[in-house]
Amino acid sequence: MTAGRDKSALAPNPTTWEQRKLAELCAFDKGRGYSKADIRESGTPLILYGRLYTHYESVIQGVDTFAEPKDGSLYSHGGEVVVPGSGETAEDIAIASHIASSGILLGGDLNVITPSSAIDSTFLAIEITSGSPHYQLAKKAQGKSVVHIHNEDIADVDFSYPSPPEQSQIGALFSCFDSLITLHQREFSLPSCGIPIPLVPSIRRESPCMHYRGE
Repeated sequence: MTAGRDKSALAPNPTTWEQRKLAELCAFDKGRGYSKADIRESGTPLILYGRLYTHYESVIQGVDTFAEPKDGSLYSHGGEVVVPGSGETAEDIAIASHIASSGILLGGDLNVITPSSAIDSTFLAIEITSGSPHYQLAKKAQGKSVVHIHNEDIADVDFSYPSPPEQSQIGALFSCFDSLITLHQREFSLPSCGIPIPLVPSIRRESPCMHYRGE
């Protein structure tokens, strides 16, 4: 080291993470008006809550299910994060996806979260699926044979987050991870290996790569 150089200048700069309730950072709405019975071969793109279990993606760019629009429908604008309102277990229900495209119908039993400019949508979806919010929501889920999560439960979650640029970097990293999983699903067909698709979010949670904050 050069004599006289300030050692503090070489020390790593720790990232400052803020913590707030999601109620302070997001607006909340509910999907409405659609079920499997409404699915058509063509029409307006539609997301139902079951997709998050059967075809999980951190970021949803497009869908292959369609419906005829109804009065009072809720459409995505791009940037929303959706969390299923019902599921079989508390662990499975606490997952989320970022809806990156506009004009998609958001079906019934979806909790719809619109984050403020301080929060990156992909980062929020990843945290709900894999971070501390996941475990907070799992504890809040109510029910026996079917469990439920409501917007009020999500709003009450303590949410820690870094600066927007770092959130974007984390989101990009995990989107890449998603792409790799999708590629391997196509190449090796997870169901043929005895791994059901609904367990994919759990695989993400258990991956060592998920501990990006040194936890």
